[in-house]
Amino acid sequence: QSAYGGASDILLFSLAVFVPLALALRLLAGHWLHPGAMFAGYWAVAAAAPIAFYGRALDVSHRALLHIAVAVAVFGLGSLIFTERNPSIDNSHLAARLAAGEEPDVQSRLLMWTVAVGTVSGFGAGLAALAANGIPLDSVMSIDGLMSAGYEVSQSRYTNLLSKDYSSPTAHMVMRVLLALTYCAALVAPFLALTKVRLKKLWMFAPLPSLVFYGVLTTERAGMVFGIALSLGGYIAMRTLRDGRLPRIGVRGVAIVAMIVLLVTPLFVGMAMLRLGKLNPAGLATVRNQMNLYVFGYLPAFSGWLEQQQAPLGGDRPLGLGSATIAGMSLLTGQDREAFRYEEWVVIDDEGRVTNIYTIFRGLLIDFGQVGGVLALFVLGALAGRTYSTVIRRGSVIATMGLAACYSVILMSNTISLIHYSNVLGAMILATVVVGVALASRSAVKLARPAHQLATAASRPPGVTLRTSTDTQARAT
Repeated sequence: QSAYGGASDILLFSLAVFVPLALALRLLAGHWLHPGAMFAGYWAVAAAAPIAFYGRALDVSHRALLHIAVAVAVFGLGSLIFTERNPSIDNSHLAARLAAGEEPDVQSRLLMWTVAVGTVSGFGAGLAALAANGIPLDSVMSIDGLMSAGYEVSQSRYTNLLSKDYSSPTAHMVMRVLLALTYCAALVAPFLALTKVRLKKLWMFAPLPSLVFYGVLTTERAGMVFGIALSLGGYIAMRTLRDGRLPRIGVRGVAIVAMIVLLVTPLFVGMAMLRLGKLNPAGLATVRNQMNLYVFGYLPAFSGWLEQQQAPLGGDRPLGLGSATIAGMSLLTGQDREAFRYEEWVVIDDEGRVTNIYTIFRGLLIDFGQVGGVLALFVLGALAGRTYSTVIRRGSVIATMGLAACYSVILMSNTISLIHYSNVLGAMILATVVVGVALASRSAVKLARPAHQLATAASRPPGVTLRTSTDTQARAT
C-alpha cells in the first residue's frame, strides 16, 4: 500500500513538481496553449484545486500523485517532438484575406445549418429523455413537477435502472443521436467566426442553451460541460487556423473564462437541487457536498481506485487495449463494452462520500497497464504535437479539428476520456466532415505563405483573389 498525504502534502507536491513541470513545458513549447504545456498547466491547477474544498479531510496517495506527474511529463515530452520553438510562419493566408476585408472562401450556409440543427436537437434531446423514462411533458410545466421529474430521473440513473430499463428504448436512442448533433454543433459553432454571417457571435454560443435545457430536464450536468469543452476546444483551434499561431492569453480571455465559471456555477447548483426533489435551505448543505464530489472528487477517487487494485495493472487481468478510453474500440478488441463502464463507486473520505469520477488516467491504466499507459501517453503527446505543427505550418483543416478534439479532451481529463462516449466521438467525426467541406474551397491555396506574399494578399482590395498553381504564382481576377 502506498503512503497517503493530506492537504499540505498535496500542496507541497503541486508546488514542487506540477508547477515547475508546467513552467518548463511552457518554456520549451513557447505558449501555454501548446498541447503539452496546456495539459501540464491544467493539471498544475487540477492537482491543487481540491485542497480548497476538502482541506485536511482530503487523502491522496503518493503513488497516485506520482503517476499523474509522470503521465503529464511524458505527454508533454512527446508533444515537443514535432514542435518548433519559434515557427517561421506567423500568419496564414486566411488571416490575410480577413484582414483585407474579403469574404473568405467558406460555405457559411453549411456551418449555419449545422449549428441551427444542432441547437434544435439539444431541445429535442431533453424531450426525448422524458419520453425514454415515461415522464409526460405536462408534468414538468411547474416547479414542483420539474423537481419531481428531476429526482425520478436521477434516482433511476444512480440505481442503474436508467441505462437498462427504458419505458421507450427508441426514445433513448433518439436522445443519444440528438445529443450527438448538439455536440457537433458546439464544436462547429466557433468556425462561424470565419464567415460574415450576421449575429455570428450570438450563433457561436447557440448550442449551449439547448444543453442547459437538456440538463435541467434530466439533471445531467455532463452534457452542458461537454458542450463547453467542445466549444472552447473548437475556438482555440479555429483561432490557430485563422491566425497561423496560437491565440494570445490576455486579460479579456481570462475574463471570459471567469465569466463562464460564474455562469455555470449557479446552473450546477440548480441542477443539484433538482436531483434532491425539494427546494429548501436544509438542502444547500447536501448540494454543496454533491458539488464538491462532482467537481473536485476526481483526485481522491483516482487514488482510492488505484490503491484498491489487488493485482498489478497489466498483470493477470486482460488489458482493454483502448476499450476504456475510446468508444468503439471494443468492437476491434472483441471485449465486452459493459466491462469498461464506470459503474462502481469508491469512498473518498472519512465521511463515507462516494463518487465514480476517476480522471482520464484510470482508463489508460485499464487499457495499457502502467508501463504501456506511459508509452501510450508519449505516443498521444507526439500525435498532439504533430497535429499542432501541421495546423501552424500547413493550415490543414483536418489537423485543426484534431487539435480541437485534443483541447476538448484535455479540458475534461480530470473527469474521464471525453471520447469514451460514442456520441461525443461521433460528433467529432461529423464536425470534421462539416468543417472540412465548408473550408474545402481553400484547399488549392496553401495557407502558410512567406511573409511577402502575406503582405501582398493583405493589401489586395476586395474582389481580388489568389489563384495559384505554385506558391509564387498569383493572378488577379
